[in-house]
Amino acid sequence: MPASTADEENAFHFANAVFVSSTAKVGRRRHCSRHGGSHLSGATHSSQENPLMAKLDGKIALISGGTSGIGAETAKLFQSEGATVVVTGSSERSVEAAKAALPGIEVLVSDAGNVAATKVLVDQVTTKHGRIDVLFVNAGIAKFAPIAQSTKPFTTAISTSTSRAHTS
Repeated sequence: MPASTADEENAFHFANAVFVSSTAKVGRRRHCSRHGGSHLSGATHSSQENPLMAKLDGKIALISGGTSGIGAETAKLFQSEGATVVVTGSSERSVEAAKAALPGIEVLVSDAGNVAATKVLVDQVTTKHGRIDVLFVNAGIAKFAPIAQSTKPFTTAISTSTSRAHTS
């Protein structure tokens, strides 16, 4: 399966879980013939058929690491469901590419591994949009190296992806 198709499927299934948890609705799960997974009864792939997905109308969504992959596909999905979407990338290059690929979505440079930068980002988004309704912390990094040389890259990747940007 091509990467974009896998990313689209993952974004759809992730977003469905977010909508379900945010509305506190519980329903029977049913098999999905399109993806082979399961959905709550009544969940479909069209916002016109699915009242749960209409819940993003007028919402402000912030997605860190949203310039590519699952983050970008989730951004497209949230936008199609009515949200105003802001995504971040860690470099000017990734942000410029995302601006071309994600029309109508606000794209900003922000280092998710830097607590001060994260606070500035939240302030910037809330100043412009008044609030953040949906936060998808998707940013992460990957450094590839032979296992014998991987102590520093591994530690940095784990730290950035799991703990450095947490604020209180």
